[in-house]
Amino acid sequence: MVIAFDAKGKGSVQILKQGNNVLFGDVDLNIGGGYNVNKGVFMAPKSGVYVFEWTTLTSVGKYANTSLVVNGKRKAYIHCYDKGRGFHMSCSKMAVVRMTAGDKTCIDIWSGTAWVEPKFSSFSGFMLMHSLLFVVGVSSIFVITNTDKVSPRPSLKSFRDDYDSVAKTCVAVGYVKDHCKNNRDRKNMVIAFDAKAKGSVQSVSKGNIVMFGNVDLNKGGGYNAVKGIFTAPKLGVYVFDWTTMTYTNKGAYTSLVLHGKRRAYNHCHNNGHGIHMSCSKMAVVRMEAGDKAWIDSFHGTSSVYNLYSSFSGYML
Repeated sequence: MVIAFDAKGKGSVQILKQGNNVLFGDVDLNIGGGYNVNKGVFMAPKSGVYVFEWTTLTSVGKYANTSLVVNGKRKAYIHCYDKGRGFHMSCSKMAVVRMTAGDKTCIDIWSGTAWVEPKFSSFSGFMLMHSLLFVVGVSSIFVITNTDKVSPRPSLKSFRDDYDSVAKTCVAVGYVKDHCKNNRDRKNMVIAFDAKAKGSVQSVSKGNIVMFGNVDLNKGGGYNAVKGIFTAPKLGVYVFDWTTMTYTNKGAYTSLVLHGKRRAYNHCHNNGHGIHMSCSKMAVVRMEAGDKAWIDSFHGTSSVYNLYSSFSGYML
């Protein structure tokens, strides 16, 4: 069972006091129904290990000190402040926690008063799957049933003989070879990519794609380095993460585009204070086979410092 959610803020600037929940009212994905949009709280539908990521963009010259709260206890913190230099500050954090069914988590303010720009602030999470346990179990059976040694237990020997008989029959009629194996391979196919930008600096005008041409990983073949576009090989829930570093005194206004529609935003600008800004964002989306996703510039001209900018994704 896939459990995943992805939500952005909406409306005007949220001005929040210590202990208040940050609200993310624009929900793009809520598989499993765990996220409560009215309260800004996620409740685990089942026990497991969960991954959470949140991003906050401060108002100009303000700060937003936020934390991930699990069952009333703060587990991870973000300190986001531009020290009065007069620009927006974008800060992100990821945390991995174990949760029992019914446990609750949210993002709150751990210090002072926070000014949160909603459009560029988000909260997402998903439960890690247990496919590794299944693979290990199948591997163990495979070793037992294919050994040539006589089993010390009659019951295991009987099981091995019965399994061999059935397997040989299936192979003889072409079922295992042509159907089961290929179907299993498709079902368990790993889909993941990781790419960095190459060269020195990209100047990307509004609506154009940011290119990440240095590919380190492309399992499933979904990422096209020439076009900068990922095409989903199969139906599923996908996690994307991208990081952009601005060139000195420049901005990089980037977004994740899915079906031609912008789904998540990354606002990265130092307002001419002579520094590089590094900003990251994660988004969780549902994709059909053949759907396409990429990173573009949503405002003005984005100056992307390539060596420190990247785009990656994987299917849950």
